Amino acid sequence: MNRIDTISNFIQSKVDEYGNAYMAYEAAGRELYDKLVSGKESSSNISIRALFEGCAKQVGIDYIDYGDTDMVKEAVSKSAFPNITKYVIASVMIPDFEYRKEQLSDLYTEGEASNSDSEELYGFTGEEGLEFVPAQGPVSFTDFGEKKCKVVLGKFQRAIGLTKELIYSDKTGQILDKARRIGEKFADQFEEFIIETIEIRPRTLFGFETASDLNCAVFDGTKVTQSNFYSADHSSLSYMGSQVNKNLITTALGTSGVAEALRYAASMVDENGDKITVKPSVLLVHSAKAATAWQMLYSPMQYDTTNNAKNPFGPQGPYAFKLYHTPYLNASDDWYLGDFKKQLVVLFWEKFNVTKTSANSEMSFMNDIVVAYKASVGFGAAHRDYRYIIKSHP
Repeated sequence: MNRIDTISNFIQSKVDEYGNAYMAYEAAGRELYDKLVSGKESSSNISIRALFEGCAKQVGIDYIDYGDTDMVKEAVSKSAFPNITKYVIASVMIPDFEYRKEQLSDLYTEGEASNSDSEELYGFTGEEGLEFVPAQGPVSFTDFGEKKCKVVLGKFQRAIGLTKELIYSDKTGQILDKARRIGEKFADQFEEFIIETIEIRPRTLFGFETASDLNCAVFDGTKVTQSNFYSADHSSLSYMGSQVNKNLITTALGTSGVAEALRYAASMVDENGDKITVKPSVLLVHSAKAATAWQMLYSPMQYDTTNNAKNPFGPQGPYAFKLYHTPYLNASDDWYLGDFKKQLVVLFWEKFNVTKTSANSEMSFMNDIVVAYKASVGFGAAHRDYRYIIKSHP
């Protein structure tokens, strides 16, 4: 959609349909967004300049003097340009993040926060099932005294300001390319954030966290350090249930290492010392070890032995793990096996979105910005348990 008349007629058809300019402009933007995301329209066919001039023409402005800032600002404020461009920018910025978030979905459970600074959730506790009750005997009520975990939330934003020069010269799609690269970068930042949370390391996106002041796991008000979270013995830590529950091993990635991790996963107990069921489903490795992990999970025979033994983690084996590799693990030899979705939670209080904002007088005067757009998202992540992920640090 890069023809001025086509754009103008498209917007006018929405105005005729809705009878209200704002509703029509938003409807036009949403329709274009859907076409771009679905592939029915290509962003490479979108010229911001043609879009601007088509929007201006729809409100009766047939000529734009790009040397006149006031004229450009008037055309922006009167037309559908800010509304429609907001959706066009969102269509190239958000999908990369959403795709990466879906790829990472085996590593966490997603939820919605009711606050914007922090949220408290119920964490691990002694498990309760049913119990035998004799005839006319009393029934026991469930205990809601679970340990609480805290999820610290943050707000992350980036603004894009359009100057009259950018609008005039946007023939090569540089505005949308910049928006696309912001979305790609944030997808990388989100993945790094998730991995840093898993590892109990300072989250780069937060900026304020240090190794001695982390919010990756906060149980009953205690901020858990990495050395206490991943440990061979948790029995001295009352805020973690006072049980051994070894979740740290030192065996290299391989069939023997995974077998060892499974043994410790099978030995996990709750606060009362009762067995719990831990069924690891995901193997998380550094990208440098992806080939090794792939051999282990998809070879019918054990790749690291010479006796032709069947591979228990292969296609015909009793175990089936999904493989996820990432460059963001702190050490290339570290690997993790676990039921990540049961342990890690990501809470969003604001989904990734793009909003428009009118350029204020100072912004316009100093930088010639005639309209600005702001990408925003609000979320946080934390562990609500520690027994469902085994770490290996060889």
